[in-house]
Amino acid sequence: ILEHFKSLPKPPTAIMAYNDYIALSLMRTARHMGMALPDDLGVVGCDDIEACSLIYPRLTTLRQRREEIGKAAMEVLEERIERGRWDNPREVLCGTEFVERESVADLTKSKTKVADASPEDSQRIAAA
Repeated sequence: ILEHFKSLPKPPTAIMAYNDYIALSLMRTARHMGMALPDDLGVVGCDDIEACSLIYPRLTTLRQRREEIGKAAMEVLEERIERGRWDNPREVLCGTEFVERESVADLTKSKTKVADASPEDSQRIAAA
C-alpha cells in the first residue's frame, strides 16, 4: 500500500487505518521505507490498544467506548430474551474519542490552512 501511495504524483500526507494493529504495521513499514513520521506521513488508528502508547511516535487513534458498547449489547440481549424474539434488528451508535498523539502532524502550526486545501489536496487523504 505505502509503495503505491509513495509513487503517486501527490501522495497522501496521512492514512487512517481500520484498526490500531494495521496502523502500527503501516508505521513500521513507513520507517523501513525511510519515511519520517509524522513529517512524511501521518498515521491514525482505531481502537486505542495499549501498544499505541508504547511505541514512538505514539499512535493517534479513535478510542472506542468499550463499556458503552458492552452496556448497549447487554440491553439489546436482555430485550430480545424478554420478548423471546430475535428478529428485531436495530442500530446502536456508541461514541468515540479522538486521542491525538505524535503520529500526526500538528496542523495548527502548518502554513497551509486545512480550509484552504484544494479539491486535489482532499483526494490525497487515503484510508487503509
